[in-house]
Amino acid sequence: MTVGGLVLGVALFWWGLPWFFPIPEALREPLMKGLVVLDRNDELIARIPDKEHKLSLPVGMEAMPCELVQAILAAEDKRFFEHDAVDFIATCRAAGSQLGIGKGIPSGASTISQQLVKISRPKSRRSIPVKLREILTARRLEMSKDKTWILREYLNRTDFGSMAFGVEAASIKYFGKSVSQLSLAQCALLAGLPQAPGRYNPILHPDAARARRNYILTRMQAEGMITEERATRAKNEEVGLVRTLQGNPEIPSSIAPHFVSRLLRSGKTGIISTTLDAGIQRRAQAIAIEEMGHLRNKDAGQAAILVANHATGEILAWVGSTNRLDPKGGLLDGVVTPRSPGSTLKPFVYGMAFDNGAAWPGQIIPDVPSEFRDAKGTSAPKNYNDRYSGPVSVRNALACSLNIPAMRILNLAGGTGALVNVLRQAGFTTINRPAREYGLGLSIGNANVSLLELVQAYALLARGGMPVTLYWDRLNPPVRTSGKHVFSLATCKALADILSDSQARVEAFGIGGPLDLPFRTAVKTGTSSDFRDNWCIGFTGQFTVGVWVGNFDFRRMKAISGVSGAGPIFHRVMVACANGSNPGFPETKQGLVRVRVDKRNGLLWPSTPLLSPDWAQDEWTFPNRIPAQAGPENYDDQGNAILGSEYADWFRNAEDSDKAGLVLNASLPSSMERPKITVPPPGSVLVLDPDLPDGGRFLHLKSNLPVDTTVWESDTLTVTFRHGRPVAELIPGKHTIRATHQPSGTTCKTSFTVRQL
Repeated sequence: MTVGGLVLGVALFWWGLPWFFPIPEALREPLMKGLVVLDRNDELIARIPDKEHKLSLPVGMEAMPCELVQAILAAEDKRFFEHDAVDFIATCRAAGSQLGIGKGIPSGASTISQQLVKISRPKSRRSIPVKLREILTARRLEMSKDKTWILREYLNRTDFGSMAFGVEAASIKYFGKSVSQLSLAQCALLAGLPQAPGRYNPILHPDAARARRNYILTRMQAEGMITEERATRAKNEEVGLVRTLQGNPEIPSSIAPHFVSRLLRSGKTGIISTTLDAGIQRRAQAIAIEEMGHLRNKDAGQAAILVANHATGEILAWVGSTNRLDPKGGLLDGVVTPRSPGSTLKPFVYGMAFDNGAAWPGQIIPDVPSEFRDAKGTSAPKNYNDRYSGPVSVRNALACSLNIPAMRILNLAGGTGALVNVLRQAGFTTINRPAREYGLGLSIGNANVSLLELVQAYALLARGGMPVTLYWDRLNPPVRTSGKHVFSLATCKALADILSDSQARVEAFGIGGPLDLPFRTAVKTGTSSDFRDNWCIGFTGQFTVGVWVGNFDFRRMKAISGVSGAGPIFHRVMVACANGSNPGFPETKQGLVRVRVDKRNGLLWPSTPLLSPDWAQDEWTFPNRIPAQAGPENYDDQGNAILGSEYADWFRNAEDSDKAGLVLNASLPSSMERPKITVPPPGSVLVLDPDLPDGGRFLHLKSNLPVDTTVWESDTLTVTFRHGRPVAELIPGKHTIRATHQPSGTTCKTSFTVRQL
């Protein structure tokens, strides 16, 4: 063969024949396999392989550290940017090694281009024809694609062991962080894996992996890629491995299993950057588990927590349950599962009344036994403590979560239809039935809501009435719109002031309990019927936190209210969010004015010093709701505040209520003129309130007859005396109770219905 023929043959082989070897189809297939979830600081939350247990997360060259590329080239193909698919120097060296010529350890000569072709084809037995085809395909690849494309595909596709394919998946698998955050030592360790992923697995064979890493660092130093000082420092570095490699760390070991499961069900793959804060998430989950351990003897099985930054709408923590493996619904997500909200909707009742001028914080509302009629019929609700306060301010009524005043305010503010509209504007999608089906009971929680939407609604209050959509996708936040305020700024300031007033709730919740935090916090609890659910929701100037406690199978808990159940979890999670700092609180003054009132009647404090200053109280109100001036007609000669006729029965029969500083209008007729039973009222429907001891089963009976000379009877209920007072043990159904005055033989009776929610 002539020299010209030889040159032509070589040219045809090198530049012509490769065109008959197509680029492998696998290089055209998408690389994404599995799901990786990161928190707001790119800390690993969860990694979930695909159905074949593979994890592949392609990234661009710009995300890969320069040291990683250098380490790969030093380990696999140092002349990558100089050859055209075949490194002839390395090939000759390898051939000599195989024949025993030369010194050193026998080595291969496959370039990165050849390795990319090899991993893109089905495995086959090594032979000269196979090797030749591999070379020609690699040559075709180099003729069709640039070096950067080839290197990127190799780094994203090669096997790094433990079913991690590509540098990003390997980085997350071994180090729990993105490849862009790797140190030099970590880069060198990864670069050593493709040659023998099993042999150099850093978890299973740490010594071999370390030796391989140090060898590559020496190669990098010899090639002038790094200095001797950097090489030495990297060789001494502990690389910080994530030691959960074995056992396929999927959802159950995640710090946010329900949240990750939600992503999987939505079909998400790849790397998901979330707004979650891994630190807050871990603390919230640990707190919930620990506190629920204290409630096991109360038949409380699960808790859910949601934490949000209400300024941005970012969700910071999502705890769906405390025991995902519980066969009684542990897989359910308490953040999105609708449950009865108890009293947590009451702030929206008062907010509606503030906005339309029907009420203001210092206004006095009668808290007395009452009947309410709406489309659902007649009802006679009771307060959580089976007591009535008589004249009570709106501030204390909301802070103490009294039921009677809430229903009165709802009537004054426009009724259930108006409340349904407000709640829907606040984002409650589950309140979707006609208003008449809820009735006035909506004010005390006869609808179902989710923790997610409840926290979102309270975030609205913290934001001065502006709605916010809570979200978790850090890279794709919801589109912000100008929106419409659900409540005015002044209304939200007033609500926040009341809900953060620890003195206003003392009568109901005491001092120093879980609702009292080391910084100012607006907080509201709720307990649903028969203690099946309890809640604690609140906000500071930065965070909104919501907690639910209950059982997914709707089992009753043993007299656990929102204070004793969800309250301690709320307290500790909110403190954890603050992390030793003061998270601040919304400024109260905007849109409000300060007035001094008589707290017995809500009227402006008299200008003449006729009354004891003990009854004076400074209160916020709205510029268009300045109360009337108190005058002499509002007091008797001793300075007692005069009550109207609506308080007559309460004043005469509520032996256990504080009536100091109060007097009944002397012109009112005596209620002893006609014997009657005042509790329960005739025709009333009693709804068992979960905030009552024993589920509200025991009703204290009252009449205008003398207690010590009156006999109480019922054919359907058991009536006993407790502490000198008649008590009926309620059961569902229709009942009649009789009261007989023994000296005169006079009998009165009342018929009513008991309903079980």
